[in-house]
Amino acid sequence: MNIFISEKCTVDEVRAWDMSAIRGVRLTRGSSFEPGAHGLALAKLASHVKGELEVQCSFAEPETSNEFETTLLSGAFGISLIRHAKQITFGPSHNPASDKLGGNLARFYRERGGLLGMGQNCSLVCVDPGHSLPPKLRAYARHEDRDFPLDRSGFHQLLSSMAQLLGFHYFLNSSTVSDLTSFVFECFVNSQEHGQSTLSTNSVARQGVRALMMDKVVIKSTTKHNSLSEEMQKYIARSSEAAGGKLGLGLVCMTVADQGDGIQHTLPPDTPNETPIQRFARAFTADVTRKPKGDIKRGRGLSNALSAAHRMRARIEIHSSGVHFVQDFSLEDSEYPQLDVAAIVEDPSTKGCGTVVSIWVPEFESGLDQRELFDRKNLLPVA
Repeated sequence: MNIFISEKCTVDEVRAWDMSAIRGVRLTRGSSFEPGAHGLALAKLASHVKGELEVQCSFAEPETSNEFETTLLSGAFGISLIRHAKQITFGPSHNPASDKLGGNLARFYRERGGLLGMGQNCSLVCVDPGHSLPPKLRAYARHEDRDFPLDRSGFHQLLSSMAQLLGFHYFLNSSTVSDLTSFVFECFVNSQEHGQSTLSTNSVARQGVRALMMDKVVIKSTTKHNSLSEEMQKYIARSSEAAGGKLGLGLVCMTVADQGDGIQHTLPPDTPNETPIQRFARAFTADVTRKPKGDIKRGRGLSNALSAAHRMRARIEIHSSGVHFVQDFSLEDSEYPQLDVAAIVEDPSTKGCGTVVSIWVPEFESGLDQRELFDRKNLLPVA
């Protein structure tokens, strides 16, 4: 079975991919993903045996950086797809890829410093093992002697540069800056540490692709968002109403995606009978870690991320190798950050795939405080 990736391929479409049955992928120049779907597509490739996919591209083989930039091959999914493929063809005549494809792609990656994309989305792409820390990431490094040389301050600068690429003027300027940076930073560090599979015998295990992605959803009075889920449309409506006409460009979707084993599988079981869902929930508990007990400040990444999402009244969605979780904190009734355990469900469609953590946050005009805007009186259910 072949899959055709259409324009703005949705999360539901990607979730429906049966990777065990897929033998090929067809791309056009217009192939793209809606916000939140790109990371899931990347993670799903982790469950497909490397070197077994046939990739058909309706466009001519890209050679220059500008030519790569106009196709899906320039993103994290496209790069991983090329690494998985046993055969790639281009154009209506299905011409086999030239010997220069790999070199041209590598040159494009180096020219962009690993920060790829513009317009509607951009991604910091980490390619293991050669470019686990892309040049754009190292540019903000302060501790070159460490495995992960970036602190929160440098990471915030990186996020700001990505937001500017997408045309956001006020994003990260509110009092929630540290909350958002903390959430994405902790998730990204977790991905760096656990994003390579140790369970799979698949050769992709140590040659995976990880990414920090940023997408935008422009919100205007005339804009339709029918392609998004009903829950997402209601979140947009609540954000717009709370802003009182002071909404900025729109909505930011930030995603950290990898091709590892999943959150629950990187954490040792607490008891012999602990289920994957129970282990997933425990991963969000403070001081839970698979690192040695003597390590300082370990085991608080996911719990800190949960607290940040609660304070921001954000919406998060996680796919984690057979587990699916969605929680909209703009509707959270609890005074304290609590994981909605009932929202953690088994998801056979992503079994064997990596981890994808997405957070959706609205951009408000300068001077507005998201915590004040997301007051309970402004968050009544939207009919």
